[in-house]
Amino acid sequence: MNTQDVIRLASHYLDGLSGHIFDLLDISKPISVDAAVNLSKVISKLSPLLGNLIEFNTVEFLNKQDDFSEFGKWQRQDPGFPDTIFVGNVQPIPGLEIKAWFPLATEITARFKDSQNHFQFDQTSEGRIYKPTREYQLLLRELLIRYKYRLDTNFAKMDRIEHPGIEQFKQRVFNIEMCCMKIGEWNRLLSSRKEERIKQALQTYLDIKEESIDKILD
Repeated sequence: MNTQDVIRLASHYLDGLSGHIFDLLDISKPISVDAAVNLSKVISKLSPLLGNLIEFNTVEFLNKQDDFSEFGKWQRQDPGFPDTIFVGNVQPIPGLEIKAWFPLATEITARFKDSQNHFQFDQTSEGRIYKPTREYQLLLRELLIRYKYRLDTNFAKMDRIEHPGIEQFKQRVFNIEMCCMKIGEWNRLLSSRKEERIKQALQTYLDIKEESIDKILD
């Protein structure tokens, strides 16, 4: 089994989890419309936590598959890239990078805004395509040693990555109907900053009403 075989087989098993619900975290229903609006503005801050929990589940799930046991074992890296690697007798070392995406995320980090502004005039002189070769991995490690890199960067917004397959996935998710509206419609509404329309939709479709804090605490 070679590197591509391991990645292809792992991808096949993970594809089988499509539609599976990871029961990782529950968020209580907001006690008011204003609280719901505020929550919608920061929901993607959960990305690092949920991403890490999904990484744990992925490693445990893949290690239960007998096809891998003869050649090695899946392990999570923290910090490190990629998130999960297959440690054994397969070289170059296979790995999977896992990202949590919040389709209702409305904010954009200041760091990413700075990146957009910095590269808007294409100041980069040369780009390189990732290669799973030993030489390329050694080059990456050398660069990480020489230059500081923020390892906790998270890509909660899908539009940061340009790839046809990811774009198709995004559109498929946006077309899912949730609480009488498509997720894409919820995304556009929550991103519009038209708070009165947002509040009206939350009241109508999610039955969020003003409640007394004293009643809730009783």
